[in-house]
Amino acid sequence: MKIAMATLEENMETKLDQTFGRAVYFLIHDTETGENKFMINPAKDATGGAGIKSAQTLVDEKVETLIVFRLGTNAVKVLEGGNVKCFRAIEDTAEANLKAFKEGKLTKLEDFHPGYHHAK
Repeated sequence: MKIAMATLEENMETKLDQTFGRAVYFLIHDTETGENKFMINPAKDATGGAGIKSAQTLVDEKVETLIVFRLGTNAVKVLEGGNVKCFRAIEDTAEANLKAFKEGKLTKLEDFHPGYHHAK
């Protein structure tokens, strides 16, 4: 299984990013191989639709689970279309969130905001 998180830095001791669509990095952890892959979020500087683009990136990477603080409804639609399950992150490191998920301590994310739409 591939598990994704939005992170502030490219290491397992980093805190998770409070944002999703404009997060700088995504961590993708493969539970079968134990590999941790960090990638720059290609949507971080998008002029619009960053959440949708970020969500599509994770679907394209075949992520099955996302650990995140909050999500907008448009991003959720893309993630649901890709069968990605979303869980609420805890205020801790990427490593701690991964451990909490594996131990069944994270709750499913079920409340979504309408998104952050910035007027020009």
